[in-house]
Amino acid sequence: MLIKDLVSMDELGAFRSDVQLSDYEDPKLNRNLLRSYIFTVDAPVTYGASQRIYSAKGVLDLLIQAFTTAHGEYRVVLTANYGHGKSHLALTLANFFARPYSSDEVDIVLQRLEHALPQPIQLENYRAFKEQKGEFLVVRLQGDRFEDLQEGFLKALEQALGEHESTRGLKLPFWYEKAAQWLQSLKGENRQKAEAFLAQHNTDIPTLIGELRKSGAYDMVRETFKYLFDTYPDFGREINLKDLVLWAVNEVCVPKKLGGLLVLFDEFSLFLQKYIHARMVGKLQELLNGISDCVGKSAFLAFSQMDVNTVAETYAQGQRLQDVRKELQRLPADKRGQLFSLMESVLASYLKQKEQSWESWGQTQPIKAALVR
Repeated sequence: MLIKDLVSMDELGAFRSDVQLSDYEDPKLNRNLLRSYIFTVDAPVTYGASQRIYSAKGVLDLLIQAFTTAHGEYRVVLTANYGHGKSHLALTLANFFARPYSSDEVDIVLQRLEHALPQPIQLENYRAFKEQKGEFLVVRLQGDRFEDLQEGFLKALEQALGEHESTRGLKLPFWYEKAAQWLQSLKGENRQKAEAFLAQHNTDIPTLIGELRKSGAYDMVRETFKYLFDTYPDFGREINLKDLVLWAVNEVCVPKKLGGLLVLFDEFSLFLQKYIHARMVGKLQELLNGISDCVGKSAFLAFSQMDVNTVAETYAQGQRLQDVRKELQRLPADKRGQLFSLMESVLASYLKQKEQSWESWGQTQPIKAALVR
């Protein structure tokens, strides 16, 4: 008997260290990466440990629980060193939740999961969840791609809305469209006066128009208007990230019958480093508070190369350290974990033992005698 008669190898699985969450936007590359993903199923049980250890299947189970229960906190951050498959898992989760049940991408993810599960019948729970819940609004954030959290979230949300037939064309209810129209309409003396005012703040009209989604732009536009006309404009109120999450859940996901809002945040430790140096206050807290207010309809999952407290203590000090610590408290201690991808666990999914063949082979002579010895 040959080894291949006793063990089936995952011929599609591959160890990839070059995956980015943005690969979701390249259809061919995205599907190829999904086909090569290897789900880990088992992880050590750590009684009394400060952090729980999650397999890839465990992370998927946790997110499914977030959208099938009306209680609990689902603001999660998972830590793992470079090369442990964080981005590959994030990409796989984005496809499973965002795509339609009947899509090729979801079918591929379910096939990969089925190969890793000890019993194929276990797949039915995942299939039933996806069929019942359908598409989710998945906001994909990549911490090395933006400087300003508000701007990054707005752009990612707009992109996510454009990826679903039921939400395509929806306009975010924000002030900046009116503000952009006003700035673009400035002519003659008013434009010169506005440019002179903005120059005092090291910017100009074209730059301000391009940065309207950034934190602080709202006040700059209002002050420019007041400088010209001695009164404040009626562009609508500035909406914070908590309000934005509530709008996405209650005004989009619920009426459009989407399964919920999932925020996937890759390269979270890199984002935190920039966030600390930019000295922004409260934006991360706003986002996480919005998730907390939508239990059962939203979840936040971040992947970090370093423990978030270690990042804060390394790059911040004094009052800034206290501010960041306060915001990080919105990530519950019991939802901070480690992503488990020990080689033995990956190989357990990569190589599957054919139970019937092993049983039959082990009972034959002289194999049985050799195994007994």
